[in-house]
Amino acid sequence: MQEYEYKVASYKKLKKAEQDMNKQAEDGWRVQQSHLEASSGCLIVIYERKYRV
Repeated sequence: MQEYEYKVASYKKLKKAEQDMNKQAEDGWRVQQSHLEASSGCLIVIYERKYRV
């Protein structure tokens, strides 16, 4: 059974989102789900990675 850890981030600017996604990828995180909140214009990203014991 695989264990995963998750974290959520929200971004107002796409440039900042791109930079942070690249940094997260270097740390072993991958985008599990993303959603653009229409009312606020925020990009919500859920990251996941395999849990390290």
